[in-house]
Amino acid sequence: MRRAHRFSILLLILLASLLPCRSHCACTPPPADLVAWWQGEGNADDILGTYNGTPANGVAYAPGYVGRAFSFDGVDDYVVIANGIVPSTARYFTLDAWVFPESFPEGVDETRMILYGGSTGGEYELLVAGSSFRFGVKLTDGQWYTVTSPAALQAWTHVAATRRGTDIELWVNGALKAGTAVPDLDLNDADNGMNNSRIGAYNEFTNSYKSFWHGLVDELDIFSRALEGEEITAIYNAGGSGKCSGPAPSYPWIMFNPVLTANGEK
Repeated sequence: MRRAHRFSILLLILLASLLPCRSHCACTPPPADLVAWWQGEGNADDILGTYNGTPANGVAYAPGYVGRAFSFDGVDDYVVIANGIVPSTARYFTLDAWVFPESFPEGVDETRMILYGGSTGGEYELLVAGSSFRFGVKLTDGQWYTVTSPAALQAWTHVAATRRGTDIELWVNGALKAGTAVPDLDLNDADNGMNNSRIGAYNEFTNSYKSFWHGLVDELDIFSRALEGEEITAIYNAGGSGKCSGPAPSYPWIMFNPVLTANGEK
């Protein structure tokens, strides 16, 4: 019995080590090339100071996964960021956030936007469509390329999306869930006439907002490269301790496919 009891304890410890923690884990250092980071700690500021947002129509703040989070009512509130952020020529970038959907969109063609970027920055989106997360990029051939993965309702989920040269990927809770090849083309400059990005909504035409997020968005950030799988997993595994708030090295956007040597090194 004593041996069985000891085995049970070891098994529980092992299982616990595989799960994200809410409070007892140490924070993880933010990966390099962090461009923007909106923590939702009672304001819409980018803690790096470059892409501060402007809340609209009563964006609220509530207890989040890491500290506090943006709380959107799904009716009319959103955050405007007065720049496209991701250049249209960028071949490598990452978006990630902790999200808590309170409800899924009801109509077949309805969506709920986490982050949309466009205009003089390339056009991309991270959202929920139906009951699935969706990441998409629109390239200069005029086509949208998308990847999807099932979403959990009323549960905290870490979602990360990358463009990795000629591939796009969707990561959910630290695991790669979907990927597809895309042409080696620039991101399309958005044709909606709006030179800004949005958290929690999509702006198709001037003063015509839709796709309002219903729920919480926490620790939303953008990197100027495609994070490696272990980096995404480290953010997920840090759980409620999140990313440490110290500065991370920042480097220019990667606008091309790296040339590999004969042994596969960059």
